[in-house]
Amino acid sequence: MSPTPPRSRGRSVLVAATLIVALLVGAGGYVGWRALNPGRGSFPTVASDLTPRQRSILTVARTEWEHPGPSTKYSNGIDENWCSDFVSWVLRHAGYPMSNPNSGSWRIPGVLTLQSYLTKAGRFRAVGDGYAPQPGDIVIYDGGGFGQHTNLVVEVRGHTIETVGGNQGAGLGRHGITVRQSLLNGTGVVGYGVA
Repeated sequence: MSPTPPRSRGRSVLVAATLIVALLVGAGGYVGWRALNPGRGSFPTVASDLTPRQRSILTVARTEWEHPGPSTKYSNGIDENWCSDFVSWVLRHAGYPMSNPNSGSWRIPGVLTLQSYLTKAGRFRAVGDGYAPQPGDIVIYDGGGFGQHTNLVVEVRGHTIETVGGNQGAGLGRHGITVRQSLLNGTGVVGYGVA
């Protein structure tokens, strides 16, 4: 058997090095993602002194947390980014439907359209205007180049909010974030839709 030619050996080393680098980058990305997405955990504590509207919104959100459907359940069968669909769906089933300014539908599938709706309805509060978020509020995040995102506020503790929302990881997710500070991939809170 003849020895492996130098060119073949060089290619093998290059392929092996490329695979090792890819595995290291993938492992590092996964570790970072897991640190920011520690799993479903338990549903956040819900305060006992809620208004009927807040309680209704959070009851529906919790039910979906415990028994989530596929993303298309919240988007009328459309396969799309569905965080805003989830918020719209929860509010509708809680008895407080919104109205899409473009179609009149209860479903507002885009975060920019959701923010526009909340602004026109006098319900949007930008970060920095002094508003303190409350359970049941809608939180809108800057997408940091990846598109905006939205969740529902479940719990407020000091300067930290606990939220629940769709289109996070593999399904319904929960994140604890610090208000007015950087979030995933440098994204942060833009403002709140008052419940």
